[in-house]
Amino acid sequence: MATKAIIRCKRCGEEFPIYWSDMSHDLLIRCKNCSAKMDKFMSEQVFNAFAAVVDANHELYKSHLENHMPLFEVDFSHTTYYVDDED
Repeated sequence: MATKAIIRCKRCGEEFPIYWSDMSHDLLIRCKNCSAKMDKFMSEQVFNAFAAVVDANHELYKSHLENHMPLFEVDFSHTTYYVDDED
């Protein structure tokens, strides 16, 4: 199972994936296009949300294998349109 999240940089409009296999608490998330960076606190928030999804999917799969429950998978997508006051 491979888990990825899509990050959208609101500075330059770039979208890029991050993969659970590449995540760590020390990793600061950076836009691949314009190099804008999330600070440590926000990167940790993304890490923790990512971990929750990975854990939920793991438990769903485990329940399917061990208890013969129907198999489900969780995938979140969220889009918010913000007004940038800096323009």
